[in-house]
Amino acid sequence: MICPICGANLSEGSRFCTKCGNPVTQQAPTPPPAYEQPPVYQQAPAPPPSYEQPPVYQQAPANAYAAAPGVDENPRSRFDANALESFCAFFVAGLIITLTCGIGTPWAMSYLLQFICRHAVVDGKRMVFDGNGGQLFGNYIKWFLLTLITFGIYGFWVIPKMISWIVKHIHIVEE
Repeated sequence: MICPICGANLSEGSRFCTKCGNPVTQQAPTPPPAYEQPPVYQQAPAPPPSYEQPPVYQQAPANAYAAAPGVDENPRSRFDANALESFCAFFVAGLIITLTCGIGTPWAMSYLLQFICRHAVVDGKRMVFDGNGGQLFGNYIKWFLLTLITFGIYGFWVIPKMISWIVKHIHIVEE
């Protein structure tokens, strides 16, 4: 027999625990509860995935992408620089920016814009960019100070101002 309080071994027929003095009742020990396994529910197998073909779409008619009335279908627009020339132009611009720690960015941008316009033909007319890095650098300083003074609010106007400056310096000439 075991004392239910301190766990000491007691002799049969003891009325008190010899270790803690707790009165011991003469009850038959209750067996520990038997472990019952929860019921296992069978899950129905998932249906096999369906492998349906996607719907077949009809091909657009040949004239679906025709130009609007009055617009030439072959506008003679092109960019005539090759891959090597383009790579070299962007490499030189990146070199300018890197070697000047970013201060030369306006000059690099002007160089790239001149390159792009020099090789772009729109409706048979070539584009020319006449802006330079000094002009853009002056605008950078002005835009930076205005952004600083307005605690960053003017920064929302910088990109449209820069695009406006670029467009103002692009002209189209006859080829």
